[in-house]
Amino acid sequence: MNLRTAGIADFAQERMMGMEVLWNFCPGQPAPHGEKPGKPISVDWSFSYDGLQYRIPRVYRFREGIVFDAVAVLNRAAARAFYDRYRDKEAGMSLEDIEFARATSPLPEILPLKEFYVNGRKVGSGWRGQGRPYFPWDPHDGGELLPLIEENEFLKDACFAWTRCRVPFPAFYMLKTLKIRLHETCKALPVGVCFSLPVGKEAAGREIEFVHPVTGNAHRLIVESLEGTDLNLVFHSMTSSRHRYCPLLRYVIDPPLPETDKLEVRQEGSQMCSSAGGAIGVIGGADGPTAVFFGDPLFGPRGLPVRQVFLSPAESIPEQVRIRIPFLNVPKNPETEIVLSL
Repeated sequence: MNLRTAGIADFAQERMMGMEVLWNFCPGQPAPHGEKPGKPISVDWSFSYDGLQYRIPRVYRFREGIVFDAVAVLNRAAARAFYDRYRDKEAGMSLEDIEFARATSPLPEILPLKEFYVNGRKVGSGWRGQGRPYFPWDPHDGGELLPLIEENEFLKDACFAWTRCRVPFPAFYMLKTLKIRLHETCKALPVGVCFSLPVGKEAAGREIEFVHPVTGNAHRLIVESLEGTDLNLVFHSMTSSRHRYCPLLRYVIDPPLPETDKLEVRQEGSQMCSSAGGAIGVIGGADGPTAVFFGDPLFGPRGLPVRQVFLSPAESIPEQVRIRIPFLNVPKNPETEIVLSL
């Protein structure tokens, strides 16, 4: 795991201030000189999200706006098992291993903040959020968060998810209500299918089976075509005299996946992917894919929507490509609205 030591040097200063919070200070960063701390307002707000109970003990009022911490206690045993599994492996992990670890992690990411409304008015810009999990058993972790733990008994010896939010609004406003809107989120479930295909007519009709990791239903990815494409001809805005070629994979899924589920299809070694929700193409220069293009799916002779994806570009058309299906993305949380009031 990432051993977060950056904030420990600043811990002594914040500890002497108690839980005084500064507008331009983020835990783990050097505290700016001359700033006055915010005025604490005890609110003890709480809300449920993603199966966790979040609490906001206090709001800190500034001339520029408010700062607050949202924290949720995590399952200690699950967090410890995940921590022990990966703590000494991160440096030697491949990108695929890191993706798998993130997909199977029991730890929540920072709250997926989308918008803030103060007293019914949308905060157009200037807000920010930061966060991470806290591990009480990690000797290198959390020096900057100890003041928060000391002032909140429910965090003592707890593993918790922490999100700090800074929300600007005019100084002459009284804080009455705070509305937080969170993005819709999905969960990546490992599929782990790999296969090789020849580029050209021989690929048509190939069938690759995979199992839906939630329903257990078997599906088939049926190749409609896999042809080498000259990107200079597809994208006329490309001015390079050097031609770049890219395999274009067209396929259908039978039986179809639910409309909300998005299958990832990648060329091995690429971090870009297609989604079963629409046709996606990926193009790029010598360093790999740099852009993604979305479009509505076509319908093939089977009456199923045809998905398509440009794979990794190269100097010439390869004879064969190796493709993998790493994840199926399924809905996790809908767009959520949280309303808190004094």
